[in-house]
Amino acid sequence: QAPSFCIFHTPAGEILEWADVHRLEDGPTGAQRGLNDSKVRSVSRYLDDQMNTIPTAIIVSIHPSDCTIRKLNGSRTFKLSVRKTGGVIPGVVIDGQHRLIGVNSHDPKMHLNIVALVTGDEDETPFQFLVINNKAAKVATDHIKAILAERDDQELQSRLRRARLTVSQRFGFVHLANSDPESPFFNQIDWTINRDGQKTVKPTAIETAVKDIQDRRLPEFDDDDALVEYFFTIWRSINDSWRDLWDDEDSRLLSKIGIVCMTQYITNSIVSSYDLGEISVTDLKDVDSRVRQLLKMQEKDFWKIDWASTSYDTSAGRKIVVESLVQIARNKRQKLDWQ
Repeated sequence: QAPSFCIFHTPAGEILEWADVHRLEDGPTGAQRGLNDSKVRSVSRYLDDQMNTIPTAIIVSIHPSDCTIRKLNGSRTFKLSVRKTGGVIPGVVIDGQHRLIGVNSHDPKMHLNIVALVTGDEDETPFQFLVINNKAAKVATDHIKAILAERDDQELQSRLRRARLTVSQRFGFVHLANSDPESPFFNQIDWTINRDGQKTVKPTAIETAVKDIQDRRLPEFDDDDALVEYFFTIWRSINDSWRDLWDDEDSRLLSKIGIVCMTQYITNSIVSSYDLGEISVTDLKDVDSRVRQLLKMQEKDFWKIDWASTSYDTSAGRKIVVESLVQIARNKRQKLDWQ
């Protein structure tokens, strides 16, 4: 039979008077991991911001013989009384040890929500610990970025930074790529707030490609609008020239490796010409013309044939793909088979 449980709130300091943490390192009856001082400090630091609180409950267990539950005011309110026998702390913390100890170090009088399982089953504590810590699904980073992009709330982002939840700030470019009708990736980004589109392009593909452009450190790209227009122009030209690959499920062109490596290959050429004073990265006609010239010396089938490895999504792997694009162009210039 499932255990009964009580839900209430009480000061952190009081919880530690009747609930202890049993760690696996201390003996076979324990289940918790060792105390991590950095996690405790991070909780205390998080609460230094007076806007922050901890709504999630601490889970504890207590044996029925160590407590009394008395009904008050009808059937929905109870009084839980905990007894110590021989000075032994009867309660056991199942989940939330770092929150509990961190809050206690910050302010022992601060209240926390508690879910107390009342059970005599000695297996209940390790069972609940394992279920809670292995069934919970961490929120995907792309999901977090989608929330921030749609809300566009600077105060929310500021609070997250103060709480040390770090998220790449390039999610704004991903949002533009998905929501701007002039984007070649309009309604094609595979994230939560694309509710009606095709979801064929991974957000990290856009982020990584944009980062590669920014890493060139051209002063023109310090302006976000100029950077976006340049990136969109590249891929509108590719879309127009290779439209059949765009909709081909067997093509790697719109995979992360495709978007990142094509952006890098094209930008390598354009930046080289920029350094020689031959092209302006803000002249979109020049950019479009250069992309189309480069594509004439490429081979669409490269993105559809079998590759030697199933994954090149590493810095070394992407280097191999870009070098292959360079070699294809050289082969074609010499009238050789592109392969």
